[in-house]
Amino acid sequence: CIMHFSILVLAILFTAAKSKMYGQIRRHGLLGSIRIQSWSPVTCLRGKKSNDRSSSTATAVIAKKNPSSSKKQMATLNNANITASVKLVKGKNRLFQDVGNPIIYGGAVEYVDGNPLPGEEVWVKDSEGNIFGRGFFNPFSQYRVRLMATCGATDGSSPLKDSNSLLSISLKDLITKRIVEAIALRNSMQLPSTMTSVYRLVNGEGDRLGGLMIDVIGNIVVVQSSALWVEYHSELIGSILEEQFNQNNSFPKKKIIWRKSESRLKQDGYTDQTLSENAVIETINESIEPLESPIHSNVSDDDDDVVVLENGVSYLCSPANDQKTGFYCDQRDTRMMIRALSSGRTVLDTYCYTGGFSLNAIIGGATQVTAVDSSQKALDALSANIALNTLNPDQVELLQGDAMAVMTSLHQQNRTFDIVICDPPKLAPSRAMLAKATNKYKKINTIAMKLVKPGGLLLSCTCSAAMTQALPPAGFEAMLVSAAKAAQREVSVLRSVGAGPDHPVLLSYPEGRYLTAALLFVT
Repeated sequence: CIMHFSILVLAILFTAAKSKMYGQIRRHGLLGSIRIQSWSPVTCLRGKKSNDRSSSTATAVIAKKNPSSSKKQMATLNNANITASVKLVKGKNRLFQDVGNPIIYGGAVEYVDGNPLPGEEVWVKDSEGNIFGRGFFNPFSQYRVRLMATCGATDGSSPLKDSNSLLSISLKDLITKRIVEAIALRNSMQLPSTMTSVYRLVNGEGDRLGGLMIDVIGNIVVVQSSALWVEYHSELIGSILEEQFNQNNSFPKKKIIWRKSESRLKQDGYTDQTLSENAVIETINESIEPLESPIHSNVSDDDDDVVVLENGVSYLCSPANDQKTGFYCDQRDTRMMIRALSSGRTVLDTYCYTGGFSLNAIIGGATQVTAVDSSQKALDALSANIALNTLNPDQVELLQGDAMAVMTSLHQQNRTFDIVICDPPKLAPSRAMLAKATNKYKKINTIAMKLVKPGGLLLSCTCSAAMTQALPPAGFEAMLVSAAKAAQREVSVLRSVGAGPDHPVLLSYPEGRYLTAALLFVT
């Protein structure tokens, strides 16, 4: 009995020590080579949920009992050429499998199997070790994995018809599929058309290509990179675009310019050492933001100026040198709305940039337009666009200066307008700056409301995602209430919209919303 009791005690102590050691190894991510077999997607492809909490053990057992089945399932995913994986912590499955959020934060990852390079693809496994998706890995960013495709819900229901094929196809085929879908979506909205040759072709997460923005600027395509994986796979993306432009009859021959959003790339772990030594950094003014983009391109810079059409209005653009991708196409529908409202009215267009709202107001029949910008370069571009559209320059008063200062001066002169437009640059680039930005937005809108004639209109905009997404008592509408009180005006919301339909937003990723354009009735 004593001997049996001693053996029992030793067994308990050994089990406890082994469990503690296992926990330490697991916490420190040292199981990569041991657990590599667990990426076999047996339960995912069968649409079943494993009851075994030890995913590596469960998979190994299945492989031993039915080796031919295991090999067959693993072969199904061979075309994807992915060897590493990440596993979610318990309790995080639903957010990514059922809800469909495309961004997996670092805190949702329990451990990493294998040694994926930054920007490479990995399998994404639920907390039980079953593969349900694939995405791009980045150990330097809080966006640890950007999901590219998933295989369905965790409740055993059948996945979408092509979900398994999205996991099994090559990366080139997957990116091609996403871009083809994006082209088809724009074509369904009559983009391009005889009236519009400038629009967004790929809108990041909205087109399931997070970190990749592509704008069509006439006969030039501008790719804007804001994620490490996009830079890592830049040659592949460029070749796919060229193939699509050559195959698709809706596209004329396109030139491709590649621009980097350096600030976002740095946040994504793309360091100064990896950025181009020829980066151009300029600080211009409040309306024209700092140029973020050194360019690596397949075209020469001297051939990059292009005339584009938006709703029949002509604009001269320089995609290689202007801000962002060369044109702000997210306000296309709102500019058209201003055209429809401007007949017989006076219009004040602050932060006018190259004149998108001003030009539409004139074409819409405005009696007088006053355009304000702190940049003489922007006002010169507006003058060029007035001439390009053969409009009367005498209808437009150009005022160069800080918008707040100019509006204050106009108020002191007792000037008022039927329509006032405020579309300032991004004032809240992050949530940490929201409180400070809210105060500035309030000051801008307070003076703007004072300049609106009783019964007139104010179009107030923000392109700050932090402001658009903020919930009461913060947020854009709450700021407008505060500004109306300060201006001693009564204000009603007639319309509040976001970016145009070529800027889709996933329902599962509301963080993709950044623009708010509110049309207000002011009495």
